[in-house]
Amino acid sequence: MAKISPYVFVQELDNNGNPLAGGKIFTYEAGTTTPKETFTDSEEGTANSNPVVLDAAGRADVWLGSGA
Repeated sequence: MAKISPYVFVQELDNNGNPLAGGKIFTYEAGTTTPKETFTDSEEGTANSNPVVLDAAGRADVWLGSGA
């Protein structure tokens, strides 16, 4: 079972304080440049794209699989 990312209810904002619509979150294996798979739910049923693209409110569901 996946674990929620460290930032449970994060909303990314731009420099003006507006939601970062279309922003991207890149995930990597710890200490490497190897992309790390994340999921949209705790059951690891659907993988996110990498990078994860934020919605119009600057949010995304990001669950981490096993490993660092």
